[in-house]
Amino acid sequence: MAYDRADWSKHYDDGKGFRPLRDAERDLFARHAPAPEGGRALEVGCGTGELAARLAGLGYDVDALDFAEAAVARARKEHESVDGVRWLCLDIEHDDPADLHDEGYDLITMRLVYAFVGDRSRVVRSLADRLRPGGRSTTSKVLGNARRTRGSSLTLRAVAEPSPVHIHTASPSHENHRGT
Repeated sequence: MAYDRADWSKHYDDGKGFRPLRDAERDLFARHAPAPEGGRALEVGCGTGELAARLAGLGYDVDALDFAEAAVARARKEHESVDGVRWLCLDIEHDDPADLHDEGYDLITMRLVYAFVGDRSRVVRSLADRLRPGGRSTTSKVLGNARRTRGSSLTLRAVAEPSPVHIHTASPSHENHRGT
């Protein structure tokens, strides 16, 4: 699949998604990225909005963005009862980020989207500039052969901390999974 807006929108229009949010990931965010009073989060590459809804449930006001219009439309529909999420169709790499909050974010997530960003250094620096003092950024990605291990990695980095918290999780029930 080509990684452009039209192809991803068709992907979501066809009822497909991307890797669903797992219980282990929900737990990691609850334990390691609790919402501060008045906390604001930015989810880059929200897909169908599972993580954005989870973060809102943790107490964040969330800006959830994806560059695929169909993904944002599905997220709005699937999570219409969730308060505290603003759904935005925005390509973080190429579009004007004027719709993002100037006052910054306490948490910025890039769940399973990092691999699809072309100019990673520029995008990550731009996002880091949007972190509030003491804010955290997360990047999660599938490690190894996803078809075999179903492992994932979550890295939390606090701006003031020189060393990130790096957590690898693998679902034991999927360790030898050879399906699609």
